[in-house]
Amino acid sequence: MKNYKANKQSGMTLIELAVVLVILVGLAGLLIPYVSSFIGKTHAATSGQTIAALNMAMNRFSNEAFGGGGFPNDLDSLVETTTTTRVGILDSATTQYNSEVISANALTALNNAGISTVMDQQTGTGANYTFGAGTQRTLTAVAGNNLIVLSASGRAFLGQALGINTATSNDAYVVFGVGPSSELNGRTISEAPVHFHAGAADYAARYSRFLAIFSVPSTATQDLATATGGQAKFEGIVGPMNPIEGIGGHIQEYREIVAAENS
Repeated sequence: MKNYKANKQSGMTLIELAVVLVILVGLAGLLIPYVSSFIGKTHAATSGQTIAALNMAMNRFSNEAFGGGGFPNDLDSLVETTTTTRVGILDSATTQYNSEVISANALTALNNAGISTVMDQQTGTGANYTFGAGTQRTLTAVAGNNLIVLSASGRAFLGQALGINTATSNDAYVVFGVGPSSELNGRTISEAPVHFHAGAADYAARYSRFLAIFSVPSTATQDLATATGGQAKFEGIVGPMNPIEGIGGHIQEYREIVAAENS
């Protein structure tokens, strides 16, 4: 006599599978908000730490290489090769930046700070603003030799990000990117960091590295055309957000996420 019990297949019924699926969906619904907030907190904390590290790296480079008077060459210009077009900045923050021609006095101020060459970003089909190889350009005071300068709204955001008084300053604030060709690499940092942010981004079409801000003495018009010479001053590192953010902004972002979790 055959033992049908021994040959009976083991497994889950459709009802049991449905119950398991319902439980899994419920657990996923509970976990998704925590995963999302974890990503946001990681972004805020990492960006703040990176800004602090880059500030120290810039100042250490200046102290070690120039006794406190010079900064690295080959920072990213944020200008496309062979053009004066401002490259895509993360979050399409077009109102924060202007592309301006370098005047003779602005050139003197930058050269006195050790900055004589920059890296222009790729242009055309297949260009990658964040990871692509740039083209070195020697700064000159001629038409078509442009740099990126903060607009009035960008200056206001910079004041909040770095805690400096940009409202009464006549300086023009020049923006560079800390990219893979900068002289910082291999000296005071191992590799230029990428600004990975909480939202989706096209890293090829939008520049996604940290920004170094330099002030150039100018007149009341606060642009490169009316620069007065002297020496450009390193103001600090910010994240390429809209608006730009310093360490304080990322700390505030972290606190807001934690507060939302606990509410």
